[in-house]
Order: sequence, then C-alpha cells, then structure tokens
Amino acid sequence: VEAASALKPVQALAAYIAWMGEATREAATLLARELRREGIATEISYHPIKLKKAMGAASKLQVRYAIIIGEQEVESGNYQVKDMSTGEQQSVSAGEIAGVLKQKLREPAPAASPVAGQK
Repeated sequence: VEAASALKPVQALAAYIAWMGEATREAATLLARELRREGIATEISYHPIKLKKAMGAASKLQVRYAIIIGEQEVESGNYQVKDMSTGEQQSVSAGEIAGVLKQKLREPAPAASPVAGQK
C-alpha cells in the first residue's frame, strides 16, 4: 500500500487486480496481460494481498474497478469486479472481464464522492 501511495499514474488506471494466495498468481497475471492488450490501463499487486489492503491500494490508485481473485474465484472461473465509486460488486466470468470493463469504461464515471464502503 505504501508503494501504491507513491505512484502517480500518467494514464488514469481503470483496473487494479488483487490476488489472494500463491494459487491465484497465474490467473491474475494472465488477466492483467489480457486487459493491457485490450487497452485497459491495469495495475496488479506484486504480492498476495489481504482484501482490506487491496481495497485501500485500489482507492489510493483511484482506479474505477478492482478485480478480486481468490482461490474460490479461480476454481469457479468467475472473478469479483468491484466498482470503486459505487461499491457495487458483481461476479464476472474471467473470459468476459475485458468486454465488461470496456463497456463500463465507455460510460461516464459517477460524480466524485467518498469511496463507497469506507467510513
């Protein structure tokens, strides 16, 4: 999280991928590669990270979406995609995330407000 606070993105980041546990690293890395190939500015945690720290990092990076990949998500093939401005979270098939994000990123970002779910 400390390193995330020092980052000043040149291009606004659209997505932050948080992976929970070594068993999820490959899936997270492959997804980051795919999203970047599709032109979606993406950051990925360099180490497994706890959910609370991941959401803090995503908030500091000011991304629109956080993608959460845990062992259950890898097993099911559905990852959690959280809209950081509204707090809404949905389960999205790994193969559909790029398309879903591209569609959502075409929509205007909600007006600036405190990050949902944080007090």
